[in-house]
Amino acid sequence: MEVTNMMKIGLQMISVQDMMAEDPVKAIQAVTAVGYKHLEFANHHARENYGVGFDITAKELRTVMADCGADCIGTHVVPMDMDNLKYIADYHLEAGCTRLTVCGTFYQTSDDLKRCCENLNAMGEYGKEVGLSLSYHNHFQEYFSLNGKRILDTIAAETNPNLVDLQLDTYWVYQGGYDAIEEIRHLGNRIVQLHQKDLPRGTELFYRGMDRLGIDRFNEKALREFSQGFVVTEIGDGVLDIQGIINAANQHTNAQYIILEHDGKKAHSEIDSISMS
Repeated sequence: MEVTNMMKIGLQMISVQDMMAEDPVKAIQAVTAVGYKHLEFANHHARENYGVGFDITAKELRTVMADCGADCIGTHVVPMDMDNLKYIADYHLEAGCTRLTVCGTFYQTSDDLKRCCENLNAMGEYGKEVGLSLSYHNHFQEYFSLNGKRILDTIAAETNPNLVDLQLDTYWVYQGGYDAIEEIRHLGNRIVQLHQKDLPRGTELFYRGMDRLGIDRFNEKALREFSQGFVVTEIGDGVLDIQGIINAANQHTNAQYIILEHDGKKAHSEIDSISMS
């Protein structure tokens, strides 16, 4: 196997969301002291806060990251569209963060998906103009099919690869019923970052549970309720082939980072949890 790439390890800061809520500066200092230097943030209230959340200013973020020898490798921003993108971009450029990542929704129709792709291209164009990169992050619902084609394949085909990158969440690939290693080979250089959780032993995968319960793939309310039951564990303690995923990404993509994430219930403190992964 020829390795053409070597990803760096990052951390999604939602893994320490309680620490971030208490004091974001101290949280950043704590995770960098553990050894994580490439940090990705998450803001799920982007109508009210255009940054990384937790009332930390762009200047404060840039300062603490520099003091800790860390860099911002992206922020998940929800919701994000052309209405608030300028303000989000201004914050992140001032903070020294040059990648924004958007997550999808539960697509109901082909028109929903078409509008999504158009919006992604428009945001990617704006980002390119001001010096920001844009990524799309998958969950399990992108592995449903509309008009006989997987939703993620449509997004990859209908977005401009010069404007929109993919951040592949391997955990959700499995939850959607596919093999992440094969998906990495399939999507190749559209992938610029990986998200990596781990699946506890004995866990029923989502797509099997939906079949068992007879859940309609296009019933948004039922899907949202069902998806709240996801479970994760520290990376390396579960059943996913982490090394195989790393090898595939290093061989078949130019992905820069594998970003570790534990955004579920934890048996350990947040700082112990990320130290174990």
